[in-house]
Amino acid sequence: MRSVIVVAFGGKSTEHDVSVITGVLALNALKGVGESVLPLYIDERGRWLTGEWMKDVKAFSCLEGQKSKKVFFLPGNDTLYEKKKKKLKPIATVRAAMVCLHGKNGEDGLFAAQMLASNVPVSCPPMTESALLMDKWLSKSVFREMGIPVLPATSVLKTDFIANPKKVCESIQEKTTFPVCVKPARLGSSIGISVCENMDELAEGLSTAFRYDFRAVIEPALPDFTEYSVAVYEKGERTICGAPLKQNHRGKILSFKEKYGEQGAYSGSGTGCENGEENAKISEACLLAQLTELSKKVYQGLRLTGVVRVDFLCVGSQVYLNEINTIPGSLSYYYFAESTQDAGAFFSELLQEGIMRFREDNALETAFASTVLSGICGGGKCGKK
Repeated sequence: MRSVIVVAFGGKSTEHDVSVITGVLALNALKGVGESVLPLYIDERGRWLTGEWMKDVKAFSCLEGQKSKKVFFLPGNDTLYEKKKKKLKPIATVRAAMVCLHGKNGEDGLFAAQMLASNVPVSCPPMTESALLMDKWLSKSVFREMGIPVLPATSVLKTDFIANPKKVCESIQEKTTFPVCVKPARLGSSIGISVCENMDELAEGLSTAFRYDFRAVIEPALPDFTEYSVAVYEKGERTICGAPLKQNHRGKILSFKEKYGEQGAYSGSGTGCENGEENAKISEACLLAQLTELSKKVYQGLRLTGVVRVDFLCVGSQVYLNEINTIPGSLSYYYFAESTQDAGAFFSELLQEGIMRFREDNALETAFASTVLSGICGGGKCGKK
């Protein structure tokens, strides 16, 4: 039976379409460097499918008539199975999984957990760290403990807002001043985010956020900021940072369309970004060095793996870590490769690091000598009735 790399993308997520673009890019890039790859498309209903047609991103604009196979993993088994006539037929042994699942049910660590249960290494951070970094409220506490600067924030539960929206809004007003930025705690791509100037807009912003999550995070909306992004990955014992990229939208919270449209800041080709080191003044060079060191610190401190993108908000010389994307758009290949043709070698490196981390974790002790079960049989003490 052949051994393959599965490229997982799509997903039951609000970021499904962006994930398809990332997944098809990675699939073709890996094929281009000679990897034996198999697409693993998770549709919006959560079904796991594979098919030859999935190598063309244009095919996803109309799924009707496309022939796909339903596939499965079993716990403790790194074999991928096809469901055929109510039976499971093995189709490949999976050497590793390239995870391109943005947002919920992927970036939050769920897919990494499923692969761990099937003994399949992954290209992304482990389930615990992924789940933590997906949650904007919980991750802030960890960043503060690590000495990483973050914006002050408060959080609200959906149940409290439904019970008494006026009281919740008044409580927020007592803790901060307008304008504020309201975000779903566990979502990305600017979906569900609102900038609120007054109490009415705050109530509306919270209602929007609670369509997507059960917790909302409220932060000060900075009046004039610059956003920088730093991509980080591990190669052997080295932590490598790409040159910080400055986003060309000073002082503005981007919408989903502004991020991922044809000319979007995160469209995957680097469009809308400029290299922060080009034409840099001495003060900016110091800032970029600080961003790089903070990115390394958090990557190493959390023992991450795979490529992540660390996003910062900067006001003058003050730096705030905004969020960490554990499965960034296009897997941030453009930080480390000059073209999509060169991206395959970078993606192969991520897979190799994932396999090495998997082996390191498997080398840890999972058994402990114990006498707890000795002498117990059939529900009672051995030798006694």
